[in-house]
Amino acid sequence: MKMEMLERYSIWIWQYKKHSEKNTRIEKTMFTYNRTKNCMGCRMGKKTYKRTIQKSLFWDICMVLCIMMILPVNISLLFFKEEQNSENVNTQNLLNSKLEWQVLHELAAVIPTDYEKETLKAQAVIIRTNILADRQQSEKKQESPLLFSYKKKWGENYGETCRKLFEAVQETRGMYLEQNGEIVRVSYFRLSNGSTRNGEECLGTAYTIFTAKECRKDLLSEDFLQKSKVEGKIFAQRLGELTGKEISYEELKTLGITYEYDSTGYVLAINCGNVKLGGETFRKIFSLPSSDFSVSYEDEGVCIETKGVGNGIGFCQYGANELAKEGKDFIELLNYFFTNIAISKTE
Repeated sequence: MKMEMLERYSIWIWQYKKHSEKNTRIEKTMFTYNRTKNCMGCRMGKKTYKRTIQKSLFWDICMVLCIMMILPVNISLLFFKEEQNSENVNTQNLLNSKLEWQVLHELAAVIPTDYEKETLKAQAVIIRTNILADRQQSEKKQESPLLFSYKKKWGENYGETCRKLFEAVQETRGMYLEQNGEIVRVSYFRLSNGSTRNGEECLGTAYTIFTAKECRKDLLSEDFLQKSKVEGKIFAQRLGELTGKEISYEELKTLGITYEYDSTGYVLAINCGNVKLGGETFRKIFSLPSSDFSVSYEDEGVCIETKGVGNGIGFCQYGANELAKEGKDFIELLNYFFTNIAISKTE
């Protein structure tokens, strides 16, 4: 509730200022009108001016009521009982930090909020790391939705979910990942095919931070195995657009398919007849949930079966959550999925 009210408060202030500026322009216009009209016109102008003042007073009263609603929250942050005072001060500081505010809202957007708190804390550190890395490269991130926009989605768990996310960010405040003394951008995804990928195999020798890690419990997820179908004509057309060569679906069926895999079973490249594509490129073209896929030709189109959700590189959210259920804390989770890293703090 506090989080939602504070978010709404900033919006009310902006709307009130905008409305006040509009009323000021109206009042100035009415004043000029009263001075230039005759006596009867002046009386009519005064009546209109009076209505304008009444309307302005109405909005002023509304603003005062809004402030009165917010005031108890502000007082509670400053004058709560002593054992909770430190936490509330940290809460106010968190809301005043643009970095932590951004981490909080992105956290709500990128991971299931019913996951274990330690998993959320590990994800918060990853998000903060990537934000800082983007700032170094002067890259702007798209802003995530505010928390109260999830109120309908989270329903009766809204308050508890906000508190859980807030604590995950607050308890990792300022923490980010470094490798060899430098902030490094790190990858994360939802669900593996049973293992994460080796970064050197799929990205290059510079990505030693990503090593293959077993996530056997991912196979138990209901989202592990998925199937999708693509009409044969559309399948051939999309491949032809990439290569600049027209090719029919019937021709593709006769030529067959071959794959190049990495050591953990993800597709590095796929050869559809004389058309060769990278695994990630193929995945994006056909909006596949995972880079571990297999294609089979059928009479009217292709059937594509996938395992896992995401590119398989870095922090596996589902696998990390299963480890958190076993008692692993967020530092152990980060050290499991990333190699040769150090956790630093901005403050």
